[in-house]
Amino acid sequence: MNNLNFSQINSAEEAAIAFQAWAEKNNLLKTVIETSIEVEDSVADSIFDSLAITSQAERKLRTKGIAYIGFNSANDELIVITDKKLTKADLGVVPEKINETIKVSYIYGSQAQASPPGENKVRYPYFITPQGKYACGSSINPAKHVGAGTMGALVKNTEGEIFGLSNNHVSGMCNFSLEGEKILAPGHLDITNSGIDPFTIGYHRRALPFTPGDPYNIEIADNTDAAIFKISNESLVSSMQGMYYDTPTTLSHPTHNALVEKVGRTTGHTEGVIRAKIVTPFGVNYNIPGVGTTVTYFTDVYMIVSSSGGLFSEPGDSGSLIVSSDSQGNRTAIGLQFAGCNRGNSYMLPITPILRELGVSLVSGYNT
Repeated sequence: MNNLNFSQINSAEEAAIAFQAWAEKNNLLKTVIETSIEVEDSVADSIFDSLAITSQAERKLRTKGIAYIGFNSANDELIVITDKKLTKADLGVVPEKINETIKVSYIYGSQAQASPPGENKVRYPYFITPQGKYACGSSINPAKHVGAGTMGALVKNTEGEIFGLSNNHVSGMCNFSLEGEKILAPGHLDITNSGIDPFTIGYHRRALPFTPGDPYNIEIADNTDAAIFKISNESLVSSMQGMYYDTPTTLSHPTHNALVEKVGRTTGHTEGVIRAKIVTPFGVNYNIPGVGTTVTYFTDVYMIVSSSGGLFSEPGDSGSLIVSSDSQGNRTAIGLQFAGCNRGNSYMLPITPILRELGVSLVSGYNT
């Protein structure tokens, strides 16, 4: 058994912060960035001095590459997301526990992406209700660029105007959409001879901007990824999430091990579980049409994995509303899908601060 002996560590979150500080000091992170929650020098020195990790284990982690570090409070678990998969032999070398109580788990992952989907057609890129309305969870995209993302929900402002909600990198084109930019439904990639005629579902109104760049230079706590567009004809849309359930109006904060579901343009209706909250500044590669690739960092990010062994999301699902449900089947909205990696991990931002910043609320029972 390989154990780490961090002094002054009493929780999985503290262990994750300490491990991140140790990994940064030893240049084990793929990108050298500051810690998301500062560790006092005296505590850090104690951590480093008491860290019982072998040079062999350090070499293994350096070879595999640490992409992100997270934690799961419900499981008393520190989660290390590595760029390369650890073998069975590797797992016999790297730490398994901290202070005998906190489990250390290693998940195969990679740098998160927020990029347009490929050219492959998907079976159900959009949903039309029995009443002929265009449902949430369906394909949209700005008309001026080829692509496809997801309309996550309908929302309304205090004046009662109805908007579509998605990611900034979907309908807001990473801050490049001008107010009034036409939003197409379905997105270009989902227009087929046998499908519905494309139409202007709305007009870009506002995005919550994010700023790319190194966390040393940017206040990354201000970054989020969300945008709204004014619905052009409110009689054409529905608050239904595909054909599966109506958008809930109640909100809740994400919790570890919560069972979640979403409806998205690419994978449709999928179910998953909140596996971890990330403690490191979370970097996402954005591919901006006409601009190129940039990296933007975020805080308050949760990792979701499929509960069925498949994929919870794929490119094109960005903007999907993520909900959880209790034992009675009552659903609450908890987040917005905004990134993923090609190893099956999906990432979510909490919905409550997004709605608060946009000055809108979720719409339910609309043309259902």
